[in-house]
Amino acid sequence: MLRGKNGDALALTFINNLANDLKNDLDGLAKSQTFHGYCIKLLHRAPFGGINADFLIFPKLPKIIKSDKQILFGRKSNFDEAFQCLIEEDGRIDFYIDRANFYNAVGFNDSVYRMLQ
Repeated sequence: MLRGKNGDALALTFINNLANDLKNDLDGLAKSQTFHGYCIKLLHRAPFGGINADFLIFPKLPKIIKSDKQILFGRKSNFDEAFQCLIEEDGRIDFYIDRANFYNAVGFNDSVYRMLQ
């Protein structure tokens, strides 16, 4: 099915090991990446929402920003829930994006959110 596509196809998965297996199995017929990796790649090409192209990929960024919120306001927030359920009205996502921009870094959930925007 992918033969004759000149390697322009893309296989996306959420699992790193599966992306690696697909890369080997597809043998150049398609590029294979995780969904988050793909979003991060796109962000490096066209940074969006206050970061620049030199941003860092920092998987533990949500923990840092959760700690920031605790220090600044005396309460923690569940940022993963806000991103995964697209809860924008309570300010959690805005706070997170502002802090991520300050650090010029992205985590996995906010990289997808930025691409959605």
